[in-house]
Amino acid sequence: MANRQSILACVASLCPELRGLPKDWRFDITADAQKRIVFEKTSTSERTFNHPTLGGLPQPWILRIVQNNDNKTGTPMYYNRKTGESTTKDPRYMAETLALQPRSAPSGLELAAHTFANAGFDLNKMQRAEISTEDLRHKFEVIHTIDAGDGKLGAMNGGVFVVRMKGLHSRIYIEKRFTSGMVPHAQQEIKMIRRLCHSSLTFYTAAFIKPDLKDASLYVEFCDRGSLSDLIQELCVPEAFLWHAFIGLCDGLAYLQGGDSFYRKPYARIRTGWEPILHRDIKPDNVLLRSSDFGLACEDREDCHPDVDRCQRIGAKLGTKPYWAPELLYDQHQYPIRDEDWEYFPLGHKHTMYSDLWALGCSIYNLCTATPFDNGISHINFKGNQPRGLSRDQYMQTQVCRVLDLRIPDHYSPQLRSAIRMATAWDVSNRPNPVRMIHKVEQLLEESKFSHHSKHEPLPQWATKVHEYLSTAEKLHG
Repeated sequence: MANRQSILACVASLCPELRGLPKDWRFDITADAQKRIVFEKTSTSERTFNHPTLGGLPQPWILRIVQNNDNKTGTPMYYNRKTGESTTKDPRYMAETLALQPRSAPSGLELAAHTFANAGFDLNKMQRAEISTEDLRHKFEVIHTIDAGDGKLGAMNGGVFVVRMKGLHSRIYIEKRFTSGMVPHAQQEIKMIRRLCHSSLTFYTAAFIKPDLKDASLYVEFCDRGSLSDLIQELCVPEAFLWHAFIGLCDGLAYLQGGDSFYRKPYARIRTGWEPILHRDIKPDNVLLRSSDFGLACEDREDCHPDVDRCQRIGAKLGTKPYWAPELLYDQHQYPIRDEDWEYFPLGHKHTMYSDLWALGCSIYNLCTATPFDNGISHINFKGNQPRGLSRDQYMQTQVCRVLDLRIPDHYSPQLRSAIRMATAWDVSNRPNPVRMIHKVEQLLEESKFSHHSKHEPLPQWATKVHEYLSTAEKLHG
């Protein structure tokens, strides 16, 4: 048994597809002459030749073990049963396979199925599917329910589902449905996400809005590696990943403000006619590996603009309390007297690009410092004295509940600690805007000697979640 386990470990080390399988999954080698790789779910004994996350290989390819000259060990190889070709390159990403994907997709979703190799490609020039007026749900199959839309996880949508495109099982997406009362608001969200093209932001795939405004769905990329919140519970995050996350997210914020990527682009300028966007709910739970949820985002318009977001105009509270910037909190001299006034930020304050940056910096800070004992929010003063007369919920909306001096562990570089302090400056006048911040982070990264373009994965494989989604037709039994 030990010898067999060492053989399987050796095989896994040679094939990326076999590393980092979802929890409760393992792989084995069939006993017949083909020696194919088969995946098995240990809790149910379900067996399949299709990878539980990546899906099946394009026909007529299979993954098998080719015996080495010593007749004792083997090498995992992709084998074409039609041509006899063998290769270590995953055929899912061969040019001829990618070229066929749009043709395999249901009519009207060819753009959503398209994949390309990014070699200096300008994302802003990428064509995106139009927002359909016809229901697209029959072109997808639901393979997992995240939120059934019954109000238990959130009242802002009609359900959130992991879906797979019919006829192209390797293409997995997230579908966000909207109830009839939310469709007018959904129009703005869908149009906004459709115009966003940045590697750190949720990527639009398809959408439909019924003409009668009684039904709508948005389809975006699926991220199978969990969130930053999951990482906080798993390990002490290495600095290489912290820089990676800081730069990606900060450049994403800068893009929302200026319509361009500003990292390593010293001559980049805010795009003419670009409407700035506020995220308003940045927190580790919403930073997925590898995108961010835009459910509360809005365009940053003047209060007098006819399309200004109503909550933004009147200063109504949106987002997640622990990640509100200090200027959005009440100080000890201005606690509201009436309960209804707690529904608004202090007079004259509302979400801004600076409060978005504070939430980003605070998220990175928690990756550095949070422990299971503080629920992943180590910037909250749980030991502080709750002011008399305030409820726990109200206490979370006051400056006194925040740790004023964020203490970043000394084992991180001075440059990283400086970047976090800059993004989380208590006084908003001392906090840069996102465009200026990305240039500061770039400068500090160079000084720290860490490389943002590392050839190695900045996190151990086990630290991030891997989800598995198979349709019943793809499962083997016995």
